[in-house]
Amino acid sequence: MKNQINKMKFFGLSYFKMLFLFHIVVVFGLLMYIGLVRNKMSNMMYNILGLLGVVIIIYHLYRIYTNGLREKIWNYLHILVFAPLLIYLSIYKKKSSRVVYDLILMFSFSALGLNLYFYLYH
Repeated sequence: MKNQINKMKFFGLSYFKMLFLFHIVVVFGLLMYIGLVRNKMSNMMYNILGLLGVVIIIYHLYRIYTNGLREKIWNYLHILVFAPLLIYLSIYKKKSSRVVYDLILMFSFSALGLNLYFYLYH
């Protein structure tokens, strides 16, 4: 299947530049919020995170199927690491392990740094 997403443009920016900006602003912000607020989030927020985890898995399975990325490791990391953490939070809610919040906080900084690098130098 031929991938058309990579050719899309938004506000004059390539799909990948917009993807990097999305991760810098939205993903970093959300993960930072989760990592700092921890188990004081509302039950509604936990439900949203579970839904988001499922959407992430579906999107990245689609990207694998359509050969959307040269390095598929990013898809596999989202499917096998990032999305399951969000789903875990949605299941265990306020009983979630402290380590999960620490990992999410760590991933917030990696999302910021790595995507900022990619945005500026790719």
